[in-house]
Amino acid sequence: MKCLYKILVTLSLFFSMNSFSQQNYEDVIYLKNYNIIHGMIIEQIPNESIKIKTKDNNVFYFKISEIEKITKEVNTNDIVKPKKNIVLSKNRFFNITEFAYGFSDKVIGLQTINGVTLGESISLGIGIGYDKYPDIGLCPIFLDFRYFITKNNISPFVELPVGQSFIVDYFANTDNVSGFKQILL
Repeated sequence: MKCLYKILVTLSLFFSMNSFSQQNYEDVIYLKNYNIIHGMIIEQIPNESIKIKTKDNNVFYFKISEIEKITKEVNTNDIVKPKKNIVLSKNRFFNITEFAYGFSDKVIGLQTINGVTLGESISLGIGIGYDKYPDIGLCPIFLDFRYFITKNNISPFVELPVGQSFIVDYFANTDNVSGFKQILL
């Protein structure tokens, strides 16, 4: 009887210590596009794909080529943390495509900027576009510098585009020569 008592006490101590030493872990997938997915991996095909189920029962499928790394981390949902502002720890690429229409001047413009964010509030990019005025068409090529005033998701900013615009179309006083428009001065 004493032997059975010692076994039960030993087993209960072992299981209680084991439950205290274990923490609630979750699978975390870091994607190459800087998204982070928390949940439980439900399917893994080596060198091919992974399926992960999140706590809200969404299932996501990712090819291995989309994944930066996979880790097991302590579930932080149970830990209360103070809220922090979003800080960009890595440089991130971005694209801005803009369309403009001027009602009084009848100007139509389209431009695209590709660049990188540098830290929390600075971005630097290179852009190209096309602006059609009533008598002329311009192609601006420029560097775009932006400083974001606040660190919120929606923020006012100061922009400094520096570059050159080239004439690509001249609609008044033109002659067609071999399919090209030639400017007559």
